[in-house]
Amino acid sequence: MNSVDCALEAWARWGREGMTLGWPAWTILAKVASQGFTGAAQKGPTPEMGEAIEAVERAVLTLKAIERQVVVKHYVSWEPVEVSARRCHMSANRFRVVLYRARRKIADLLHL
Repeated sequence: MNSVDCALEAWARWGREGMTLGWPAWTILAKVASQGFTGAAQKGPTPEMGEAIEAVERAVLTLKAIERQVVVKHYVSWEPVEVSARRCHMSANRFRVVLYRARRKIADLLHL
């Protein structure tokens, strides 16, 4: 696993484990994906991310919508690529291409 995968895994783990800390299960990204930027901006408790997780979150938020969808699906859902691709209404090959492109963008933004 390369450094961008490690960073994205830590980001996804932070989002999944937020439930056990008594915080909302949604990360900022999930709120934006569901409610848009305006809805996600509403006040509410947010767990501390730490600088590394926050940097990944900001990088993911800069991606195109389809790239964000693929990254979230791949790293948060832990499903086989074929299943995730089907849920995103695309072929497995297309899913892999979009995921690769998103990882490269995130790696560039994080200087990894």
